[in-house]
Amino acid sequence: MTLALDVQGQVGALTVTARLTAGLEPLVLVGPNGAGKTSLLLLTLGALRPTRGMVTLHGDVLCDTARGLALPIEARRIGYVPQDFALFPHLDVLGNVLFGVPRSHPDRPLRAVELLARFDLTALARRRVGTLSGGERQRVALARALAAEPRALLLDEPLASLDVEARHEVRAALGETLRSLGIPAVIVTHDAQDAAALGCALVVLEHGQVTQSGTFEALGAAPATPFVRSLVARRG
Repeated sequence: MTLALDVQGQVGALTVTARLTAGLEPLVLVGPNGAGKTSLLLLTLGALRPTRGMVTLHGDVLCDTARGLALPIEARRIGYVPQDFALFPHLDVLGNVLFGVPRSHPDRPLRAVELLARFDLTALARRRVGTLSGGERQRVALARALAAEPRALLLDEPLASLDVEARHEVRAALGETLRSLGIPAVIVTHDAQDAAALGCALVVLEHGQVTQSGTFEALGAAPATPFVRSLVARRG
């Protein structure tokens, strides 16, 4: 089960070019601000069209510019958690998760309730999301993203909005949760501690280009760029 992409896309003045494969182990996409990390997620999701290349999921072609093929976002079955979580403030926790369950589902309320239980949110079901902690909001966003039973998951800076204490606590739990899903997951971050803790495989993106990939330890042993050298140094 893999999510594979070999794409090039133009986002303003930035050309994003990347080839990577995510399997059942979370893949961490790390790089400085403005490197094109979010743009690469959107190229995968289908929110941006690549100028060339291909995206496949479990062997199914989602996009192939050579054939003029580009499935719409809703047909790709890829869950997406944006950096700010994009939860609906006028809905309670149950309502936010229920929103993610397709209307065609034979039992939408039951599906939502099951997800609340899975992410330890049952006691918060009737709380408005504005009253939740950062870690609780993250769990609601994950539950909503998984409500449609996606075949892959993309997370854009999922820890960025958390304070230092919550970030440390949630970081380990997030890694364990992603490994338990049984689907490819790609997590964007620019934080060295996140990169070290969340995944075994890392891909470094700088100026829209992949400059190095491997485990955190491998990057530390032979950093290919000044950014990677700085990233490894910041881990401590």
